[in-house]
Amino acid sequence: MSINPIQFQRGLSLPDFLSQYGTEAQCESALEKVRWRDGFRCPQCGHDHCTVFRRGQQRLYQCSGCHHQTSLRVGTLFQASKLPLTTWFLAIYLITQAKNGVSALELMRSLGISWRAAWRLKHKLLRAMLEQEAGRVLRGRVEVDDAYLGGTRSGKRGRGAAGKRPFVIAVETRPNPESGLSHPVCVRFDPLPDFRQTTLAHWAERALDVDTLMVSDGLAGFLAAG
Repeated sequence: MSINPIQFQRGLSLPDFLSQYGTEAQCESALEKVRWRDGFRCPQCGHDHCTVFRRGQQRLYQCSGCHHQTSLRVGTLFQASKLPLTTWFLAIYLITQAKNGVSALELMRSLGISWRAAWRLKHKLLRAMLEQEAGRVLRGRVEVDDAYLGGTRSGKRGRGAAGKRPFVIAVETRPNPESGLSHPVCVRFDPLPDFRQTTLAHWAERALDVDTLMVSDGLAGFLAAG
């Protein structure tokens, strides 16, 4: 059996992750670079100079202009959390690396926190991921297919089965020069009320670039949307 180079591509191993984000200082440095890519900016007055100090375990930034104090966590999903950034970063790693998803119970055991804290943490991260990806527009070559979630075991199967929720799965791909195969870049999973031509056409307007090459299995609705 030949090896699929996409499945066996190198990712970020757990030892590599811990070497980069294993301490609170490393996580704070990474968060600071994301929040202020071009240097500190006061959220109150926009001034670009500040004094950095600690109050207990919290790292604070005091604006040199208006003396407003802020922290790395203010305005982020970490703001109201008492968990260290190392716990949040490890949770992000575990959730994004898991092929089949991670339950709150599994996060509880892996992170050493309570189940309620793991549940809240997981859902905050999933909500942030949803909001981040909601407006993504796929471009270039995009493979699309229809799918269903849920439904009963008995009764009609396939399209039109009772209790099933229709989804459109779209994957933006690029050619891989080394393998000659299409390399997945990003994906969208969008729930739809049905697969009528008008519904799929509206989905394509918001999800795909106008110059997208859409590849499908020939479902009539996809042909109309393309």
